Amino acid sequence: SRPKSYPLTIVRDSGAEDVFLPLDQYPATLQFIEYPPPAFLEGRSHNHGIMVNASRLIQVAGPPLRELAERFSASSFQFKSDFEGLTYERLLLKIAYCFVIAEPGLGSLEETYILSSILGDSEEIGTWLGCDGETQLNSSGFHCVSISVIGREIICRVRLFSRFPTPEYVIGIGKLKESAAGLVRESKEKYF
Repeated sequence: SRPKSYPLTIVRDSGAEDVFLPLDQYPATLQFIEYPPPAFLEGRSHNHGIMVNASRLIQVAGPPLRELAERFSASSFQFKSDFEGLTYERLLLKIAYCFVIAEPGLGSLEETYILSSILGDSEEIGTWLGCDGETQLNSSGFHCVSISVIGREIICRVRLFSRFPTPEYVIGIGKLKESAAGLVRESKEKYF
């Protein structure tokens, strides 16, 4: 019961219009949001939502957009993504939090910064989540995550669909107990 064709919005001098393409000719894309660095890393205050710096559109399948532009005499294409509230940002926090719980363990945390943001009880998500423009995680897996400890602060990096040029997210998780500070001596990475 799947559709046989999918709409692609093309833009020409005459305006925008939808053309329908079969799945094997459709340019599948992913869109990722990019943010400024987490406020806590820069020592700045932040208490409401998260700022967006940019969005990154990445083509993952189908014919190259340049070929489609020539075929349809298009000057550009329009792609639409819907992000509801802070659900994407909360997903990133959940991934990072679960990884930290799996590695040093729940009992190793003295303080957890992101739980109220995960639960939607806090508006300070931009304090703990952001991008620093760096790519430290390679593309060994489909997705990758790492944790490191600076002082006793746990920092997690998350990169989804890492085989493509996707952004890397930096998340401040919390503070390790003094007794657990030796549990993470060097950055740990996981690929899945």
